[in-house]
Amino acid sequence: MWHFEVVNLYIQIPIPMLHLLETPLFCSQREVPSILATIAKVLHGNEKIEVIAGKKDYDLIDVWYDDIPWDFEIQEEKGIAILSIYGSIYKYFYYYGMDVYSAVLKKLYQDTSIKGIILRIESGGGEWGGLQMMAETLKLKNKPVIAYVEDYAFSAAYGIAACCDLIFANTPMCEVGSIGTYIRLLDYEKYYASVGIDIHTIYATKSTDKNLSYREALEGKYEKMVENIDVYNEYFINLIQQNRGQKLKSDQSEWGTGRTYFAPKALELGLIDGINSLDQIIDSLIL
Repeated sequence: MWHFEVVNLYIQIPIPMLHLLETPLFCSQREVPSILATIAKVLHGNEKIEVIAGKKDYDLIDVWYDDIPWDFEIQEEKGIAILSIYGSIYKYFYYYGMDVYSAVLKKLYQDTSIKGIILRIESGGGEWGGLQMMAETLKLKNKPVIAYVEDYAFSAAYGIAACCDLIFANTPMCEVGSIGTYIRLLDYEKYYASVGIDIHTIYATKSTDKNLSYREALEGKYEKMVENIDVYNEYFINLIQQNRGQKLKSDQSEWGTGRTYFAPKALELGLIDGINSLDQIIDSLIL
């Protein structure tokens, strides 16, 4: 049993979620309703979520693993650790944030009794910050880390899988991909006007470019916003290219457009390494 402590501050105010309303998303369309529904519940007070805030690079030092609500398993006799990443990808989100997964992975790297790690993934993606954090953590791996995709891993979730040593799908009907980026910009003006709130935004004389892409997007001019999104998207595509490397059997013009693929086609393109059961993967790590 590992003993940890979260060196952090816990608050009941869901402020960190607000940035999700206007952050570039690395997720498939099917994941958006889940993300927006969660935000809506919190903002309307229908769901209380304890949000981790405070020190961002905290280490888990003193919290029992049994307190972590997501599936986490160590098969001690086999020296295998299995971490399950289900649902939307967030950088910070209670125990479900990638900051927690990152800290757990780093601890597993230090444990000499663990010979291999399996990330069991079923996710439509999420925000880019969560992907970036996991990508940096997976760079530090000192033992085999295998991604096992259960049914689907899209966008940021696939990006995390791509940073592992190998990617396996659970069935031929498993889907991966959606390597692309977009943003949903919410315009609150009409809502605020409907409840009698007038908003006046006043900028300093020299702040001519402050929030310019946002302001122009609200006017239907998306060019500057697209320029920003393209930067995130190039980061994403390069991340896949660098981590899959020679395993990719096609150009990014095919796999880097946001399209999704069933496992046999994904295998043909080099986006995954095989279609196997979890037991088969565990056995391969033991060998």
